[in-house]
Amino acid sequence: MAEQKSNLLEEMKKQCDEYLAGWQRAKADYENLEKQFVRDRAELIKNANEDLILSLLPTLDNFEKARAHQPDISSCSAEDQKLISQWMEGVQNIYKQIFEALRQIGLERMEVLGKEFDPNTMEAVEQRKVDGKGDNEVVEEIVPGYQFNKKIIRPARVAVNKN
Repeated sequence: MAEQKSNLLEEMKKQCDEYLAGWQRAKADYENLEKQFVRDRAELIKNANEDLILSLLPTLDNFEKARAHQPDISSCSAEDQKLISQWMEGVQNIYKQIFEALRQIGLERMEVLGKEFDPNTMEAVEQRKVDGKGDNEVVEEIVPGYQFNKKIIRPARVAVNKN
């Protein structure tokens, strides 16, 4: 009888250990699934942000073109000059706000002017001979390049010096 109780106790302990091991595996699987869900969600958000930023880059380009081609208002009246200047300043501020919001989520404009041409981050669309500049030096940024979270999403299109 004591031996039967001992065997029964041993069997129950073995069964209890099996249940515990199964529960621990299930718990570990669940925790791994939760971690994977968090990673997948973060990746989804990152990709959605990248798609949004890519769709906004032409708008940023157009803002920059507008800023670069400000009208000559010297022949306007003082009152009109003031109004036009205020309007242009407002446009500048809108551009800065948009770019700052994008910068805060990971967008960076690549600085390329004066640097040596790098085919990993730039696309040469023009060659020029410019005195006083080094061979393969970027002499003009034609279209800005951008990185999003350190990933190049658009290479800079540049003019490169060729001696």
